[in-house]
Amino acid sequence: RRHLGAAAEGGDLDALFLRGICHLPYDPNDEYDVPARAHAVYVDDPGKSLRLLQSAAEGGCARAALAAGHLYRSGRYPRIVPVEERRAFEMYQMAADMGEEDGWRALAACYSAGVGVPMCRKTADHIMRTVLRGKP
Repeated sequence: RRHLGAAAEGGDLDALFLRGICHLPYDPNDEYDVPARAHAVYVDDPGKSLRLLQSAAEGGCARAALAAGHLYRSGRYPRIVPVEERRAFEMYQMAADMGEEDGWRALAACYSAGVGVPMCRKTADHIMRTVLRGKP
């Protein structure tokens, strides 16, 4: 914890990202691959998690932008992080702009379902065909 905190305070974007994820309740099925023991040393605080993730994203961490987008879209912590579909879309766009493939996938899903933007299956299909080249 001390080393992660020092790295995050020193501006290490990956450390900020990990610290943000560690403030979320542990979920063995999430895509972040952070062990339970890492989560155990941090207080569950989705609001703090979102602030750390946004800070890392603004610094250029694509994974943090994607994770922040998921928090805004999920509705998992409605009293702390309200659903903000437009903000989720913007965070996915940020991740995609930084080259995060899953950011592009999330954008395609947003366009396909009209989440945060008007529904446009043509744009979703274009992203899947050109940027992701048909990858699921």
